[in-house]
Amino acid sequence: MPTAIEPFEVAPGDDASFLAAWAEAGGTGARLYRALRDDAEHRFVAIGGDGDYEIVHEHGRPDVEGGVVGIESFALAPGDDERFLTARDERLGALAGRRGFLGGRLYRGLDRFVEVTTWSSPLMVARAWAAPEVAQALPFASRPALYVPA
Repeated sequence: MPTAIEPFEVAPGDDASFLAAWAEAGGTGARLYRALRDDAEHRFVAIGGDGDYEIVHEHGRPDVEGGVVGIESFALAPGDDERFLTARDERLGALAGRRGFLGGRLYRGLDRFVEVTTWSSPLMVARAWAAPEVAQALPFASRPALYVPA
């Protein structure tokens, strides 16, 4: 069954009203994540329920509780899918061996890919992303952010 992935742009001072509206709407059967940093492009992201995203690949334990969740969206030019998937597999090989990496799931939507990874802590993510073999492995633009369940 396809999954929904819905990002929300919420101003830093509007968390309480957004969360109240989310709760009133019943949460749509999705799990809501809140960005750790106020400057994240999307301060909240909902994953779950019925949607347009198919799982392309799973690795490790993507649904383990605790830690932090990295969410990274890639909008690709037409015809770039195979090049992206090859580069992403290289980066996954570099990430999977890093301390603190717990698992991940890659989704393909109508016009983008979304990578959702689970880590033991923000420190482990920072160390992994600083490694040259990780930083240089995926030459596609994205704005990754770290999240925790809201």
